[in-house]
Amino acid sequence: MGTCLDWHVPIYNALNIALTQTTEAQGTNHPSTNETSGLALAWRQGFFDEIHARFQGHQPAEDIDDTHRRVLKQLITEQRWQRFGSMSDESIERCVQAWYSQVAWPDVTAALPKLREQYDVVVLANGTTRLQLDITQSSGLDFDMLFFERATRADEARSCNLPQDYGAAQANA
Repeated sequence: MGTCLDWHVPIYNALNIALTQTTEAQGTNHPSTNETSGLALAWRQGFFDEIHARFQGHQPAEDIDDTHRRVLKQLITEQRWQRFGSMSDESIERCVQAWYSQVAWPDVTAALPKLREQYDVVVLANGTTRLQLDITQSSGLDFDMLFFERATRADEARSCNLPQDYGAAQANA
């Protein structure tokens, strides 16, 4: 589902608020646009690295909020963002919750009804059912069916075996 969404804007905004609060509390310079954007990009990449590593290590999927929280906490200890390392737990939690409210790309919103004229529009998504339902509501996207990697045992991070993954989703639907 992530390719249908402009995930960067809400995550950037949440991080910018948290980082600004952190720097104000420290009496240091506010975060630059590049710092905030870079942290947002690193956070998303870190999330995918984590779920891929879990899959490769044959570990069970973990709650997506736990993964997002752990990755963000790890990132703000790294040298590039260490000045934000004192971000409060409340700010971290608000940033994690920002993943639940996303904005659809305008072309996706326009394309889904056209696709629906000939196809069932389905999505295979990682994360919890609550996350995906909140995202579809906040983005206004309307799918005929949502498949969740946890329910289907499919893993979006490997994305190489879509016919089998969708077959598993159909078998479990």
